[in-house]
Amino acid sequence: MGDIFDATTLDICQALFEFMEKNFTTWKDPLFFASCKNNILRMCNDLLRRLSKSQNTLFCGRILLFLAMYFPFSERSGLNIVSEFNLDNVTKLETEPSPDDVYKNMMEEVFPVKIDYNFYCKFWSLQDYFRNPNQCYNRAQWREFVNSSNAVLSVFRNCKVEADPIEMVSTSRTEGRHYFVKFLTSQKLLALQLNDVHFRRTIYLQFLILFQYLNAHVKSRPESYELSADQVDWVRETTELVHKLIKETPPHGKKFMKTILQILQREEHWITWKNEGCPALKPVATKDNPPKRTKLADSTTSAEASSSDFSKLSKLNRRPLKDVLIERKDKRQPFFKCL
Repeated sequence: MGDIFDATTLDICQALFEFMEKNFTTWKDPLFFASCKNNILRMCNDLLRRLSKSQNTLFCGRILLFLAMYFPFSERSGLNIVSEFNLDNVTKLETEPSPDDVYKNMMEEVFPVKIDYNFYCKFWSLQDYFRNPNQCYNRAQWREFVNSSNAVLSVFRNCKVEADPIEMVSTSRTEGRHYFVKFLTSQKLLALQLNDVHFRRTIYLQFLILFQYLNAHVKSRPESYELSADQVDWVRETTELVHKLIKETPPHGKKFMKTILQILQREEHWITWKNEGCPALKPVATKDNPPKRTKLADSTTSAEASSSDFSKLSKLNRRPLKDVLIERKDKRQPFFKCL
């Protein structure tokens, strides 16, 4: 299969990969898995290198999902044991302010707060800290991060996004269709981006992920990387501010906040699992509830009742139905009361 994928076009590879997905149970068989797991991993990695993350996103996701289901959680080849960050994900900025007067007038019309080149640099400089949170343990870089964060969150707090009924209806129809591969860092787009709900929520979520990393106990992190008391207080206060801004951002701000908290809570379990050395996950043994034993008294009572009912029925069967009806009518009792 690996040779076939290497010698064919991406369109044919995508069709052939359906064969891999349909026969997943075959590849998962213990006899096949032990001898061919490395070949399948190499084949999928080679295929991922040929694909474009922006143009073949769906196909890349299918391959990654296949690998995640194929290998166990404790597979070392799929774990980031030393907690390395993807430092290759660099956000490039424009080095000079835009001289376009039309652009400046448009910025003033779209966004009520003045967005200059200084704010532009502060805003996009945060991506470097989100990319590599360990920079926050450097005092000079920490001051820059706090300064930029306060400036950005102050703009978000003073210029809130208002709910548009027409936009909310269109959002409900197109829910789940938003897709961002990489941020566009043009100065001309910043005002429009700041007015976009999904863009703001992405920035809020990046803040919360960074704060969770700073507060969490990460075994692979150097012991010297520790926040001071003032830094811990700032992180706590800023986290509360971000929570408030998320709840106030329409549509469904509180519902979105609840979902984010659940995701971050689950992430804490994964952090603990990695600190413990990524042990293999085993199903929890559950005891089946034993069948309830019938008491002897209950069975005897039901047997006696059954025999009594059958004896009454047998007596009724020996007598004519007309006599039985007359007898019940004289005694003013229902016909089936004897049963």
